[in-house]
Amino acid sequence: MRSIAIQVQPERSPGIDLEGLSALLLQIAQRPDLVLSHSFDTGDDQGSYFNFVFETKTPLPLWRALKLAVFESATCGKHMSAAAMVMLSSEDGWDDYAQLYHWDSAVPVQDVV
Repeated sequence: MRSIAIQVQPERSPGIDLEGLSALLLQIAQRPDLVLSHSFDTGDDQGSYFNFVFETKTPLPLWRALKLAVFESATCGKHMSAAAMVMLSSEDGWDDYAQLYHWDSAVPVQDVV
């Protein structure tokens, strides 16, 4: 089992609709073909953040669904490009992870899972 974690830093994109984003992510979280379990939490570490974590046996189809529904959407896409990062755990956990998406284009990302 692997995890896809999305972190959103809303201060990076004023006007982001966190309720709307949460609703989109919850729709995906309720897909048993893609998601085994999920958790959403928030905190503050020199700025607020929201973490959305999805446990999955099918990381590539889940990442494709997330990209289409959230990162490429007309309502959330521009905000995510300014405020989000996405990581994929390895089979062994977070010690070895892949960066799938990052608001900072200087951070290298992997396009495939």
